[in-house]
Amino acid sequence: MENPEDSAFQISSTVRALSSALRGESRSAAGSEAPVVGVSSSSVRGGCPWFKESSAKNLRSRDFIAPSAVLNKLFPEGQVPEEAVQEVMSVQDGGVLPVQSCVRGRAGLQVLVDRPAVFRKVLDEFPRYLRPGRPRAGEGRGVLLNCTALQGAPARPEELTLSHLRALLITDHLAELLRMQGYFVSLSPALEECSDIITFLHQLGVDWPTVPAGWSNREREAELWEALRSSVYTEREERETGMERREERQTGRGTREGEEEAQAVKEAGGGREVSRETERETRGEGAEEAGGGKEVSRETEMESRGEGAEEAGGEARKQSGSAAQVRVDLGRLVKERGLLGFDPNLGSCLVQERCVAHLAELQGALSRCQAGLCTALHVVCCEDEFQLQQTDLLWRIAGLGGKIVQRHLVVGPVTATGLGSRTSASQYLQLRGAQMRDASVMKYGPQVNGDSWNDIIKVMTLAAVRFELLTTAHRCPVSLDLRKESSVSTKGSRSGVFVMYNCARLSTLFQSYQASVQQGLYPEFPEASQLQVAALREEGEWQLLFNYIIPFGELLDQSGQTLRSSTGVRITLGTEAVCKFLVSLSMDFSSYYNRVHILGEPLPHLFSQMFARLQLMRGVKELLHCALSTLHIPPLHQI
Repeated sequence: MENPEDSAFQISSTVRALSSALRGESRSAAGSEAPVVGVSSSSVRGGCPWFKESSAKNLRSRDFIAPSAVLNKLFPEGQVPEEAVQEVMSVQDGGVLPVQSCVRGRAGLQVLVDRPAVFRKVLDEFPRYLRPGRPRAGEGRGVLLNCTALQGAPARPEELTLSHLRALLITDHLAELLRMQGYFVSLSPALEECSDIITFLHQLGVDWPTVPAGWSNREREAELWEALRSSVYTEREERETGMERREERQTGRGTREGEEEAQAVKEAGGGREVSRETERETRGEGAEEAGGGKEVSRETEMESRGEGAEEAGGEARKQSGSAAQVRVDLGRLVKERGLLGFDPNLGSCLVQERCVAHLAELQGALSRCQAGLCTALHVVCCEDEFQLQQTDLLWRIAGLGGKIVQRHLVVGPVTATGLGSRTSASQYLQLRGAQMRDASVMKYGPQVNGDSWNDIIKVMTLAAVRFELLTTAHRCPVSLDLRKESSVSTKGSRSGVFVMYNCARLSTLFQSYQASVQQGLYPEFPEASQLQVAALREEGEWQLLFNYIIPFGELLDQSGQTLRSSTGVRITLGTEAVCKFLVSLSMDFSSYYNRVHILGEPLPHLFSQMFARLQLMRGVKELLHCALSTLHIPPLHQI
């Protein structure tokens, strides 16, 4: 059994230990991987009978409860045997909160933990509660995070839509959460360095991989075209022609035979046209052949045959080596491999240049993934999901990704009222920045000027944007009010600005304390071991510790835990969890801060309580900073 003194407290470990004790089972299961906090678990046979309390009203009398309805199913007439109660009272294991009392009430079996002991242990070592509960869970594992909104990245930020921006910010947030859990994260696609898009991402606080200007993926694209032509899922005619061409290149057969073959295929009208680039290569024609307006576009010909494909040819096809169209049967792949979650309309597909370019980007990102096991997590806007499914299946067909597991995280749409239905991400950021400045001027007057205020407004704008787009579950739509006359509140309880306001309040609190120390009003802060934590008796203090500091590590675990356990092609991750956590924490802290005077009168008999409260506030401040770092939002120290 693990020494209880060696590990941080965990809510899930406590719930499992209480469950095992109530059932009289072995408590060895308490060290297994944690379920989502507050949700019934199937890790214990018959489900989890215990629930964590979180409301101020219930926390006045209990911390955990096994409801009467559950007890009625576990014991005859719901009567809990005395030995079961004693077993609950004596639970102790790594990460398990110590129990002070276990009593039967009207609502069920109620457990109150030893709060002074918990305060002592947590406040002595609160930095260990600011990291994932399982910090090495991702070691040896890699995640290829593919933001499809940036594939074939637009030349200018003005071309990024609001939905694309939401998918991008979700990708950035997930990357940081997974890195904290020990995963090696490789981002795709790499973008040209010093480009306008990279500059825009830096304004958002997003650090994205880059490649030199003019860099090309031609070799990978040629390899992918070759793999697709030779696949068993490629329609027979294309596969045989591709194999013959490969043999010709290997044996060095002359161009005349290739020219005759191309002419024969064209005359036969077999539903496939040899590209103009191939004819040029086989005849030795130059690249300056004039097409003019007399040439019938290839796209029109394809549509007339029901192919609905893009125009073939062009410089990209010359460089990638795609000598002819390739059509693959995606429906057959889905059926033969029993793949679930794919669109039933997927069938025969004409491979497009953009799909192969996308695959080449994925291959490049995979080559950068320095891990033995790698999962490709595609973050895709809902309107692009069908195209992503095609890309996913083509990567499987090409077989160059090895046994990589692919998952799709679908992001709901973003709608806006105000600036227009096609408002760009750049316009949205500019509008929120202007509104933030106006709101600051209204609140603080003409002092809103200079570099320091510019930095504050920039951070507040980033917080407003990220919280607006990330506080909603990723699969749900988001609606934005972009009317110019609307304002961004600096104290709205659902706003990221409210979080930053309270972050600044905490920093100001410690600045005020230090100023008072210099004035000789307060003594220097004592060692943590000398703090009188028994002075922490206000209900808001236990709420901040029990609802936020202790569970934070398990909150950080959730994304990686879900990624490891998911089985379907679609995955749902709690990308909104950190934002909601921060808003809730800020509301409870604000309520406590407005009710309690932390820096009281400079009287010696009040110092012990003041220092205990300051230590708790220090933990809350560090918790806020750590959570904001997963969103790449720097903390504010004044406002």
